[in-house]
Amino acid sequence: MTNKNKKHRFFPVIYATVIGILAFIAVINVCKHTFQMTATHSLLISSLVALIFYISAYILAYISNQIKYLVAKHCLSADDLAKITGLKSDYFPIHNNKLSLIVAKRKWLAILCKLREYDEKKGGRSKID
Repeated sequence: MTNKNKKHRFFPVIYATVIGILAFIAVINVCKHTFQMTATHSLLISSLVALIFYISAYILAYISNQIKYLVAKHCLSADDLAKITGLKSDYFPIHNNKLSLIVAKRKWLAILCKLREYDEKKGGRSKID
């Protein structure tokens, strides 16, 4: 496994961990100092919020990685992505062979589903991690 593949494989975990830690610190400070909660209650609420932030950040980073992987695998241009997804090609700027997703995050899952359908039609299903 190359260094670049390792980076892309562990990016969702690292990104989500950082987001979870930051959410935990922020919420524990708000609970403790603003709402004057006990340490136990602050810890429980902060842990729950951090877990929610971790899960959502992991899912978004994973979806982003998968979209970028499929675009690179099929060498898709912004116009190709626009035809596949039904969105404007302006939403998919590609600079130095790297896709920048400026589409709203709520649309990323729909884009990934359409790209997976395209992948299945084009060349079959390959292992996607």
